[in-house]
Amino acid sequence: LAITEIIKLIITFEFIKYGSSPFWYLSIIIIGCLIPLYYFNFKRENKVFLGDGGSLLFGTLISIYVFNFLNSNTVSFYSFNKPFLSVLILLYPMTDLLRVFIIRISKKQSPFRPDNNHLHHILLRKNLSHWQIGFILPICFFIISLIAFLSISAFKFK
Repeated sequence: LAITEIIKLIITFEFIKYGSSPFWYLSIIIIGCLIPLYYFNFKRENKVFLGDGGSLLFGTLISIYVFNFLNSNTVSFYSFNKPFLSVLILLYPMTDLLRVFIIRISKKQSPFRPDNNHLHHILLRKNLSHWQIGFILPICFFIISLIAFLSISAFKFK
């Protein structure tokens, strides 16, 4: 469900920025799709698996949104560095992907081979529950992103 956290961040940004975007209606549809996913995954039994198709769909939507964000003349009440903010939005999936690829290549395996080396699998092996992992990972990456964003905002380079 970590990818849905990124989707929620993007949707939040979509709602607070000035002006409308072609993605505003798509954001409403995505929220409608995420509600049942969260409903069933926060129950003790009968969980719903997002699967490869759902992950790829959400990953594609995130990429499309980030490319649109980088190419647009977004007007908002705050100033920010667009490429840096885009990297912060993608920090968790990029970190996890690069880490897993490096581990697989160092073991002389295909980087596309599935395994249990993702960050959430490591936390599961440490006997953390899915609830705890679903809370810890997004909060940690949000704090890291917030510190980085505030640090870069404090030093305005021209």
